[in-house]
Amino acid sequence: MATTEVYKDYIKVTVKDILPRDIGLSKNSLKIHWLGILHNAFSKLDVQYQKVLCVIKIYNPAAFWDVDNRGYKIIIDSLRYNGIIPDDKWNNLAFMVDGEVDRENPRTEIYIMEYPENPLWFVSCDVNQNQ
Repeated sequence: MATTEVYKDYIKVTVKDILPRDIGLSKNSLKIHWLGILHNAFSKLDVQYQKVLCVIKIYNPAAFWDVDNRGYKIIIDSLRYNGIIPDDKWNNLAFMVDGEVDRENPRTEIYIMEYPENPLWFVSCDVNQNQ
């Protein structure tokens, strides 16, 4: 159900399921299902980070879905439960969500990497030039 790939600068976990909507679903069944999948994927890792950047990319078969209606908390909690980070507070974790449509291969990809030292890593130009 999940594959784990370790690269030099990041870890990629691919779950052959789309992260379900968090609204209207039983939190217990959702949690049990996803925590089991992620425990299996993360338990293979021998890494610990002080702070991570977690990028969650959902490949949904439908072109319409709201970013804020997914069960991200389960992924974040799983990072903590499996010892990847010491806690899921703001100083141990930042996360980002992205998505695409893939009708043939719906899935959820989770990328985990050490949080970049530069707090403006996402800015492609020199911030001082704009002042």
